[in-house]
Amino acid sequence: MVIISPFLERDMNHEEVIWNTAVVIGNHDNIIGIHRKADIPYFSKPSLKYLLQC
Repeated sequence: MVIISPFLERDMNHEEVIWNTAVVIGNHDNIIGIHRKADIPYFSKPSLKYLLQC
């Protein structure tokens, strides 16, 4: 069994870059893979602003 968890990730070196990231976690708590893409899902501006402040 694996867990696939998507989240928005801010680039540590270039703070203006935001990645739409998914991580795959295996059944031994190991990270099997990470996939980043620059295409951000649609959010209204107020909700995206809130998400990026967290």
